[in-house]
Amino acid sequence: MTSTRMRRSAAKAAPLLIAAAVVLSACAAGGGGSSKPDLEMAPVVTTHEEVTEPLTLAMDARTATLDPLLVTSTHDVRLLKLIGGTLFELSPDSSASVTPSLASDGELSEDGMQYTATLKGGATFTDGTPLTADDVVATFERARTYEANAYLAQIAPVSAVEAVDDATVRFSFTRPYPSFETFLAYPNMAILKASEIGADLAIPAVPTFAGAFAVEGDYFSNKFSLERYTDFVGSTPAVKTINVVIVTDANSRIQQVRTGQVDFAVDPLPSQYSSLKGDALPQITESVGFYYLNMNNKGDITSDPNVRKAISKAVDRAQLTSVITGGYAEPMSGFFPASFGPGNAGDVKKDVSAAKELLVGTACAEGCELSLLVSQEWAQQAGVVVQQNLAEIGITVSIESAEPQVEIERLFAADFDLNVGLFGDYSTVPEGLPGYCMQYSAGYLSCLSSYESADAEAAVDDFTLALDETEKTSAMDQATDIFLTDQPYATISGLTAAAAVSKAATGVLSMGSTNLIHVATLAE
Repeated sequence: MTSTRMRRSAAKAAPLLIAAAVVLSACAAGGGGSSKPDLEMAPVVTTHEEVTEPLTLAMDARTATLDPLLVTSTHDVRLLKLIGGTLFELSPDSSASVTPSLASDGELSEDGMQYTATLKGGATFTDGTPLTADDVVATFERARTYEANAYLAQIAPVSAVEAVDDATVRFSFTRPYPSFETFLAYPNMAILKASEIGADLAIPAVPTFAGAFAVEGDYFSNKFSLERYTDFVGSTPAVKTINVVIVTDANSRIQQVRTGQVDFAVDPLPSQYSSLKGDALPQITESVGFYYLNMNNKGDITSDPNVRKAISKAVDRAQLTSVITGGYAEPMSGFFPASFGPGNAGDVKKDVSAAKELLVGTACAEGCELSLLVSQEWAQQAGVVVQQNLAEIGITVSIESAEPQVEIERLFAADFDLNVGLFGDYSTVPEGLPGYCMQYSAGYLSCLSSYESADAEAAVDDFTLALDETEKTSAMDQATDIFLTDQPYATISGLTAAAAVSKAATGVLSMGSTNLIHVATLAE
């Protein structure tokens, strides 16, 4: 599903704004939305023959931090995945299946209360020093005790971590934890050197990792390289060198793919999809998560659930989905995206009359003013639609642009009224998206809305501990009912992962439905 910041950082972030007029004009009159275009797509990668020439990757923002427990903004997480070695590796298709990387295997005890991981022989950090069980223990002890850890939901069930021997680590849990192996493949589970973890749990600005690539140059600048680490014990990447450049403007990123300056560019705007063809193809896949209109549950006006419900009723999800995803996702107003299986998607129809009725007796009954905080280009465009929609029910919205890091800090400080954002995860494990977005205690303040509900916390716990499909479905329905009753924020649509891919990078680099950057491994 988010960097040096106050307590934790935002789940997904990307910079800069462009005028919304072009995109809005593409939407059907009356907010009907547009159909999904039929475009030739670059494939999601698996294996490939070796690529000896460097490939150039265009990211959308500079790195803010390399601390695995704080790295959570999209651009930071994507790069951490390439350099931060983990015990297991995620599949590009968002499945819960993972493959060994730094670990050779792992085993969950029959009662689900312990997990034992065995390291591969010869595993080393990129400076050549051996990676041992002590490093793994130190990494996870830091995660368990570091108050600023953005991933509390993942680590909370871990009660103890111990080195059985130099190559074996045993994790003990407070409850059965079948999802744990999947989490071991998440970028934030990158293994650190025990010697680099201070007594205060601080680590160097550029830690020594054990991943597939090592950094050459200044990682915090606008230009550096990732060089394949020759002694990496995981699957060997098919490309030797990835040159990384920071291009904050989406139009410039995509133009550079078209002209051959860049081989892979993250996050093209939906208005650019149809222009990608020939030697520069789009890659668009459904991901785990949603786009949403966030509302500050501690705000002077938006603390009122009826105001939040009215806002949710007033927004045109069909039009917003067209603007944000180009029609590649389905509108939704319930909590669980389609990736979690059949469920209550909620009523996605815009209903101005119902919205106005909900505002009776609220601070917005005779009109009110709210500010909409945005930092991303697509969010700016979506913000214009929200502004128009809410004007119809007497709510005047002013759009406030901020740099990504400022946006992150303000969201965690509950210093906003409204915010257009996205929240994603890498798989459909219950401790992921449901925990982070409905449990205030899980580390993300309920999807950064500051929503607190004991009922919601309990419903997600029930979902996490469900033993069969009947219990799982019941818990999902219960969580959805609570979500729609309290309406902490308004979900808009499912999440998409998109990139622009050159001919040279086709089959080598891909976003995958995890919304991370995956590199093909060498074909045998």
